[in-house]
Amino acid sequence: MDILRTVYFSVAQSIIGYCIGVWGGAAKTHVLPLERAQRAVLRVMTFRPFGYSTSQLYSDCKVLSVRQLFVLETVTRKHASLVFNPNFTNKRRSYKVCQNKKWKTSIASRHYGVLSSHLYNTVNRYCNIYTLLRSECKKKVSDWLMLKSYEETEGLLKISIL
Repeated sequence: MDILRTVYFSVAQSIIGYCIGVWGGAAKTHVLPLERAQRAVLRVMTFRPFGYSTSQLYSDCKVLSVRQLFVLETVTRKHASLVFNPNFTNKRRSYKVCQNKKWKTSIASRHYGVLSSHLYNTVNRYCNIYTLLRSECKKKVSDWLMLKSYEETEGLLKISIL
């Protein structure tokens, strides 16, 4: 199993993760075929039948879905671009580290510039990652995303109107 998992990470996930920060925020209908292909590879890799539970499949393989990979990549990239300010205090919303950007269209709301601040603030609310190093941040967010269901992950990408 370890060899197959290594092959999956070196072949399949490297292709899925290529420029995921650019296209990962696309509409659900555009990402769904890629998620289906990822699940097919995981089923073949683990010798599971077609009707096997998707959430159990990801849990067995200990891999993130396409959307979760997008959230992880976006949050870690945003974390790396932030300048740590030890004097930062926001008494009402201590998790809001990034200033949310405004947008006018639904397409713009899925753009990295808008979505990255929203995702970072949301993840920071639950994981408190602002003070961590990049590697620690990536590990903590990855572990947190492993516990999220498909619907919860999709819910992270929804931005309410400002």
